[in-house]
Amino acid sequence: MKQYSLYIISILASFILLSACSDEEMGGKKKNVISGIPTTVRFSLNLPDAEVITTKGASTGDDRIDNLYLFVFDGETLEFGEQVEITVNNKVEFQVESGEKYIYAIANTTNGAFDDLTEWIKTKPSKTDFLAKTVSLSTDNVTNLTGAGLMVGGFCEKEEDRAGAILNITPCTIEPNPDGVSITNGAIYLQRMRSEIVFEITNSPDFTLTSYEIKEVPRTSPLIAQSNPVSVGKGFSVKEDIKNNAKSFSFYMLENLLSPQKTPADSKQREGKAYYNPNSTYVVLKGTYKGKTDLPGGGSAEADANVSYFIHLGKGAGSGYGVDYSDYSTYRNKKYTYSIQVTGVKSIIAEVKVDDHNDQRSEGDVILKTEGQVLYCDAHYETRVISFKKSEIDPEGLFFNAKTPKGEKDLDWIKFVKNDAGQSYAVDYTTAKSSNQLKNVTALIQDLKDWKDVNNEGGTNEDGEEVRYYTCFIDEYYYNDLDLDQFVNAEDRILLIGANAEYQNSNLGNSSVFEGKYVFKQRSIKSIYNLDNKATNPWGIETWNETGKLIFGLNSQGKETAGGSGVSPNNGYENQVKFVNNNLSNIWSNAVNYSFITTTINEREVPEYNLQPYGDKLTGAMFACMQRNRDENGDGKISNDEIKWYLPASNQYISLWMGADALQDATLYAESTRRRSSDNHYFTSTSGKNLYWAEEGITAGGMGGDLGGAGENTSKRQYRCVRNLGNPSEVGSIYTKDLQNNKVMVVKPANLVAQSLRTERFNTEIGFDYLLDTDMSNRPYEKGFEYFLDINDSKVTEYYDKDGNIMSLPNVNWITFYKNANDNPANSFCAQYMKNKGYGEGWRMPNQRELALMYMSSGNSNGGNAVSRTLHSLTPPNWGDSDIKTKGINDGSKYRDRTHTYIWHSGHSLAEVKGAAILRCVRDMK
Repeated sequence: MKQYSLYIISILASFILLSACSDEEMGGKKKNVISGIPTTVRFSLNLPDAEVITTKGASTGDDRIDNLYLFVFDGETLEFGEQVEITVNNKVEFQVESGEKYIYAIANTTNGAFDDLTEWIKTKPSKTDFLAKTVSLSTDNVTNLTGAGLMVGGFCEKEEDRAGAILNITPCTIEPNPDGVSITNGAIYLQRMRSEIVFEITNSPDFTLTSYEIKEVPRTSPLIAQSNPVSVGKGFSVKEDIKNNAKSFSFYMLENLLSPQKTPADSKQREGKAYYNPNSTYVVLKGTYKGKTDLPGGGSAEADANVSYFIHLGKGAGSGYGVDYSDYSTYRNKKYTYSIQVTGVKSIIAEVKVDDHNDQRSEGDVILKTEGQVLYCDAHYETRVISFKKSEIDPEGLFFNAKTPKGEKDLDWIKFVKNDAGQSYAVDYTTAKSSNQLKNVTALIQDLKDWKDVNNEGGTNEDGEEVRYYTCFIDEYYYNDLDLDQFVNAEDRILLIGANAEYQNSNLGNSSVFEGKYVFKQRSIKSIYNLDNKATNPWGIETWNETGKLIFGLNSQGKETAGGSGVSPNNGYENQVKFVNNNLSNIWSNAVNYSFITTTINEREVPEYNLQPYGDKLTGAMFACMQRNRDENGDGKISNDEIKWYLPASNQYISLWMGADALQDATLYAESTRRRSSDNHYFTSTSGKNLYWAEEGITAGGMGGDLGGAGENTSKRQYRCVRNLGNPSEVGSIYTKDLQNNKVMVVKPANLVAQSLRTERFNTEIGFDYLLDTDMSNRPYEKGFEYFLDINDSKVTEYYDKDGNIMSLPNVNWITFYKNANDNPANSFCAQYMKNKGYGEGWRMPNQRELALMYMSSGNSNGGNAVSRTLHSLTPPNWGDSDIKTKGINDGSKYRDRTHTYIWHSGHSLAEVKGAAILRCVRDMK
């Protein structure tokens, strides 16, 4: 099956596909050709599609050619090795001497994913050196964001051998002709150096993919494909989080043709360490399974599991009759699709519970809900109430187990207090702490055992059964004695009561199965920061907002406090402390009322409750973050060091958007609900910018008018609480800036986790017709970018066509710039203007996040309506240029009056329809 992208059809549709060049006549006799006569040679190109190993998924547009070099060898000597132009009639023309030649081609030599080949080409390599050349990735890169991947080929008698992607390069005889010669029976065939790997989750409604990790990704490869496997050396790893419950992902990789150590007989052996080569590439899929699962001994049960699946690449990963389990190979210039179906966690359960079962393909922590209840908790301080019937207490069957970053003996992160007889709501923490009522789980179990000998305690349920209630105080998921990367962005920690747990270690990890009366499952703090001890004052976010939407706040007189919280746009902690001191009199009882916690909130996976004690005053988002904190010393007074969780400042929300790709389900909105609404607008703690518009990424402003046209009439908005992870009162920046020569501003990402950065360097415009704000291309480059701080230095004022001629453009707007970048990605307005001004090559339009960083690094100055390359993701995917030019985003809100890209003016927002715009250019750092 062949697949062509629209882009390659438009550029190469008229390329002529020709039969192979031959140096023999029809009768098989070799021609006598006079060598050494200068001759102009003309021929066409052939860019074959990647072979599709399974016929699923669409082309991703990796067919663009930004430059093309031809290499003509006369024996060992390089006779011609230069860049050539593709003419308007899609021909390539060059001059060499007549005779028998070997011809090779390389396209996209400056592709940002690979080391630049330009300098190597200047060395004029011999044929032997050319064939022995090895290429390397320039970064840990598994993307092809520009659409212009490195391609290699040569003059062939026929198309490549599909089985191994080997081009059969043969000599071509060029006859002397003063008028030039057109090769009419041969073609150059180009191959992509990398293959595309697609994973699809199919028919798995109970499985949610949360992240994936690619292990042993090759960093190097021979330039020319080899018939025998070549050692690829130790590979690198890449991890990406999945957003919005996506069911598929894709990546690119160099060929990896390593043979196994031993031949596996089945899929289980295939994932065993004794079989696969240590440098063979594999993928780890991580996710959650929540639903019915079969049990090894028969029957079924509800399961809640965090699971991982290990899949070595190659055709041997398939199932069914005739699979060669020893095939671990990934060839170049192909597209592999792996369809994964998850129907349960029986194999993981069997691995733990059945001695002779050892499945190397999967691992996980499985909670079986046979009789008990799972209590889901967020990363901050939490409170729950649980109950036990006396009739169900078996003193010999009471157990407890834990799984945390510190191991199974880490038990003290939940404290318990026995309620008064019959009291089904929570005990006040300050009272419990000050009166030494708090017990750990060991004491709780003993208390339950002792209860069997206690008569007529007085607490009964509606059925007249004796029952006890306990208040559970869950600590925040934070460890002072561990490194941040050991517990932030970590797996849920678990504590079981009235149960047992079983474990099994395997070659690739370990698994566990939990069954119990109560299972506490607490989310970790999520952070956008790189936590390898280099980040300066990082902070993290909770996963849920358990109160739902609220008003901003009512003070003690019951009046709206909107706009009066704090002044800092960067440090929400400062704003929160100021707000608490001014409104709560530093008294805990003004902030939380634990009696609102009952057993009913345990029934929901995302609990909903509000502990604010007053319905008509001291209520709202600014106060609600206080219920995430606790009176740690039990004195009833709010001290500054007890204010750990707080409402973020406006720029902290923008930082969350910058690092959104690392937040998984803690992100601020789901793409399926992305529209202007109160669900997507968040309260900040910054005066004058108390509202953050999550659906636009960078927009923050005052309250009022933000829901224009949305059909809502409410003063309630969303909010989320965050916590500092370093200095309790300091908030670290996500970028650095360096003004060089008082002219060029260099902006570099600082502290951001790798999933939020782009590893591929752009040398040209981002080469797809649609660059959406949700695309990986909208990330900042890991090494940073540069722009001219003064608008007059970077504003494009002269516009050149692709041939370098000045154009007259009387009505310039963002549509003009966007279309030019689509049509001339390697020779755009930015590229030509900046080069003509003497600033070199590699300049292009900024993406949305770069435009935002320009705004912030400039001191929030006016950008003059500078436009970005990025479209809003509500732009319909079937729109063409005319639609984008004339239509607005119509989601039933004010967006119907907007166009679809982002501009930098005195602030940052979507552009008005037909509004004026300017072009300011950026360049990725080397």
